[in-house]
Order: sequence, then structure tokens, then C-alpha cells
Amino acid sequence: MKSTITRFAGFTLLWLPMTFALWYFSATMHASLVSPFLQWLVNASYPIHVPLVEKGSVLELMLEVPAAISRRGGPGVVRSNITLDILIYSCGIPLFVALMLATPGILGRWRSLLVGLGCLLVYEIVALYVSTCYNTLNMLHMIGADTHWLFGLPWSPQLNLLAQTTFALVFPSAIAVFLWAGLNEGFIRSQSSASLGRA
Repeated sequence: MKSTITRFAGFTLLWLPMTFALWYFSATMHASLVSPFLQWLVNASYPIHVPLVEKGSVLELMLEVPAAISRRGGPGVVRSNITLDILIYSCGIPLFVALMLATPGILGRWRSLLVGLGCLLVYEIVALYVSTCYNTLNMLHMIGADTHWLFGLPWSPQLNLLAQTTFALVFPSAIAVFLWAGLNEGFIRSQSSASLGRA
């Protein structure tokens, strides 16, 4: 069993540089893939139209809110740009692909690979949307708009940083590993059986 796990870990490490390179250099195409979904979600839920501009791997949303709801009041609008780098929210993809490619028998299970990638893309779009909403609320808080409707949620830079870190760095990698484990139960079970047989 140890040799199988060692081989699996070694192959994963060998695949990682290639999958990360492919993920990094395809970022512009990746952004073009997810941006229409994010645009649709934002326009479907925001009371105003929010233009979205692609700048390589970065999606920039241009938000305008009436100055009347801000601390300064008066006519006009308050403008704020929300920038989201899709590379941050999709960092679990190269890890998942490397794990899948290192798993024995992957040549016969391309459907599982595609299912996992689809799940990670769905998570990425949801995480981008949640981050957009969170940054919008943070912007409203900063300009002095009434945010008491947030059900008493505490608001602080530390909370903002924690949420961003969790959604952008922790969850993508964790989901990648859980997806791999769920799609490769047979491989994991066989290794567990081999371990019990040796015991």
C-alpha cells in the first residue's frame, strides 16, 4: 500500500506544475467563460445595472449608487469599482486536475474529471458573486449608507478579510480534495482494503 500511495503522491507532484501552468496561462479564456454568469447573477439581483469589464484574469464591476444614500448626501452618484481576480477563486482547479491525473485508471474516467471541473466552476461563480455582494455592502458601509438591514451582522475590516480568505483560498482547495475523494471512492476503498489485509 505504501508504494501505491507514494507513487500517487509522486505523480500528483509531477502533474501539479503542468496543471498550474495550464490554469494560469488560460486565465483570460477562463474569465470569458465565467463572466457572463457573474454578470447575469449581478444584474438579476441588483436594483441597478452593473457593467462588467474583463481585464485579463480580472473582472471589474463598475458600481454607481445615488449620493443621496451616502454620508455626504446631495445629488449625483458615488462610483466604486469592484475587482475580482478569477485566479484566486479558481485555485482548486489545478489541484483537482493533478489529483485526478495521478489516480490510476483515469483514462477510463474522463466523465468524472469533467463532472469535478463543472462543480468547481459552479463554486467559483457562486464565490465570485458572494464576494461581489460582500464588497458592495462594504462599499455602502464605507460611504455611510444605512446598513442596519444586515440583521445586526458585525462589520469590520477583519471580518471582510476573513470572508475573502475563506471563499478565495481555503474553500477552493478543500472542495478540490473532497471532490477528488468523492469521485474516486473505489481507489480509496481499495487502498483501505489493502491496508487492512496487511495488518
